[in-house]
Amino acid sequence: MKSLANLIRWDLTVQSRYQILTVLMGITSIYLLLFWLVPEIRYMELLILIIFSDPALLGLTFIGALVLFEKGERTLDAMVVTPIKDWQYIWSKAISLTISSTVVAILLALAGHGLDLNYLTFVSNLILTSLLYVLLGFILVSRSESLNEYVIKLAVILLPISLPLLNLFGLTDSLILYLIPSQASLLLFQGAFGEEIQIWEYFYSYGYLLISIAVMYFFARRAYHNHIVQ
Repeated sequence: MKSLANLIRWDLTVQSRYQILTVLMGITSIYLLLFWLVPEIRYMELLILIIFSDPALLGLTFIGALVLFEKGERTLDAMVVTPIKDWQYIWSKAISLTISSTVVAILLALAGHGLDLNYLTFVSNLILTSLLYVLLGFILVSRSESLNEYVIKLAVILLPISLPLLNLFGLTDSLILYLIPSQASLLLFQGAFGEEIQIWEYFYSYGYLLISIAVMYFFARRAYHNHIVQ
């Protein structure tokens, strides 16, 4: 665990060095300014969309940037011959990016919705959502040799991820979209902001996110060995 803690601290340092934390703060500042200038953005569904995009889209984007930077600087070549274990490397990336995105999302929620939040639901959902999409991004970037290649893969994967937004905005009411993990995240955000959701939806959301994380972690470890170590 000490090695993992050291890796997390190192990854946070790397995020700062590569200006990832600066970009996060910049994006946060833009959103906060929009909340102040355009109060209509505080409309709940639109606010949920903005906050959901933080752990999901930014997690996918920045895990790609971090790993590609390390590939380009040959850091991974050196790392695979060290005693660092695969699970330590993967969870270090996932946890460090989750810390950054969670802080940003909490600031956005407070600015856009105020203090009246279900903090337990909100923060736990942020953590699970971020972990899920960072792991997904790791799987994608481990098979990518360039930023362009990774961006193309992101464009393909973002379409199914975004489909549950149709349910959020009331354009559809499809149970089929419950097969997509982002539906679980959006439901929990609705519950955190005070909208009534059913007990079974809480069980579905937490259970499905945890199962999805376990599946993504399994494939992330395989990707680490098959496409990074080898």
